[in-house]
Amino acid sequence: SIDSRFALVTHTHTQIDMNEAEYTWISDDKVLADLTNDKSVGSLNFFDVSFTDANIKRMELALKGRRVGRIGITSCRGKLDEALSLIFRCVQVEYLKLDCLHIKPTTAKIIGDGVGGCSSLKCLSLQAIHMTEPFASAIYEALCRTISLEYLYLSVIATRHSDETSVDTLLRGFQNNISLKHLGIARVRGMEPTRVFQSIREHVSLESISFACMDGMSSGTLAALNALSRNVQSKVHTVKLSIRGDWTPIRHLYKLSTGTRRIQYKLTLSTSSEFCDMEVLGEILEQNDNIVALSLAHCGLDEDSVAQLAMHLAKVKGLRELNLQGNSLNSGRGCEALLAALQYNRGLERIDLPTLVDQKASLDHLLDCNRAGRRLYTNTNVPRALWPIVLHRASRIDYTRSYPLFKRPEEVAARRANAIFHLLQGQAICH
Repeated sequence: SIDSRFALVTHTHTQIDMNEAEYTWISDDKVLADLTNDKSVGSLNFFDVSFTDANIKRMELALKGRRVGRIGITSCRGKLDEALSLIFRCVQVEYLKLDCLHIKPTTAKIIGDGVGGCSSLKCLSLQAIHMTEPFASAIYEALCRTISLEYLYLSVIATRHSDETSVDTLLRGFQNNISLKHLGIARVRGMEPTRVFQSIREHVSLESISFACMDGMSSGTLAALNALSRNVQSKVHTVKLSIRGDWTPIRHLYKLSTGTRRIQYKLTLSTSSEFCDMEVLGEILEQNDNIVALSLAHCGLDEDSVAQLAMHLAKVKGLRELNLQGNSLNSGRGCEALLAALQYNRGLERIDLPTLVDQKASLDHLLDCNRAGRRLYTNTNVPRALWPIVLHRASRIDYTRSYPLFKRPEEVAARRANAIFHLLQGQAICH
């Protein structure tokens, strides 16, 4: 799975977590019939269902009078057109996922009309689907009509090698849409990063874009990103890039901070240890304050590689999150170097490490203090009136969001207290 979890944050800051484990999975008629008497279920995933006249009638009874926030249709067949028409007609759905479906021209028209006319739909995810010209045209029409869709995710979309018009049609849809805020793309044939970034440069509402499975970073992609950052009309503030293979092209990242607007970059580098040049990566992080998140998970890093990266982290100012899970760290030189770097780095707020690390408690303490505002220690010009705000923020840090397994209230309270006490040792108590 390229990304089994996605989150949509609307303008009201309500998070809709697209975790498939929270769905009620529907794979046979019995489960569908049981739903008729249970109106509490708010997330449904139809999986490997052969739609017939009989179960479509059961489906109508199950959906009638129900507000379903999320619906997924995965690997289904049979009377798919009738099932989709029923969903758009009966349900006020906020998130719709279509995965591994055979889309006929009639199906494409139903999807396009449904998405374009559904006032409640905020998120559309298309995965493992062959993008024909009729389907691309239907999505284009939907993007031009909708005023509610905020998030669009395209993953593993196939197109014919000779049929570039489908990609061009989708790109025009991106340009003409007026509501889209978040765009995610992963392995869409023909949809190169350069073309995508060029197409959304003038977009009026887009705030973030995610591009997965990039084979390096070309000079054209770099130029398109720089043009995006120089466009003062653009609202894009976050760009997530997943780069796989050889790390040599990441040297281009030295130039990412050119431009008139600050765009935050979140990078995922997926490769083997033979391509890992920590010296180059460390220098990139030092010179680019707008790289705020970096994932090196499962890259085969050893203690020496992490220690080499940590030497640069002491001077890095922009990075807020670092993921080192799945690497060979066992409380040795690498973790000691990270702990030493955090004595000077007051901006890094989260490090994901393998579970069995002896220094985890010490690392977490410094990270907690950073999240509470430890960078203020070195600033002697902090107004006195600001300190109550800082201490109030420290008392409300949500540790469970960054560490899902960390749920015991007494531990949460202890970590908050530690961070506040650390703050009070600075100039807050002197005032």
